[in-house]
Amino acid sequence: RSTDSDHMGYGQQLNQIKGEMHLMKSDIQQVSIEYAQTCINLAELKVEMHNI
Repeated sequence: RSTDSDHMGYGQQLNQIKGEMHLMKSDIQQVSIEYAQTCINLAELKVEMHNI
């Protein structure tokens, strides 16, 4: 059996993993943005309730 095909398969797997990690990073960034927005909304709500 040839080792060239093994190396090819390994490279493809590596690229697939890199792609998945990139997607995960994007998801994490999106969640971070949403979390920050929620914190801002909560802070504004506290101020409003304090002023009542």
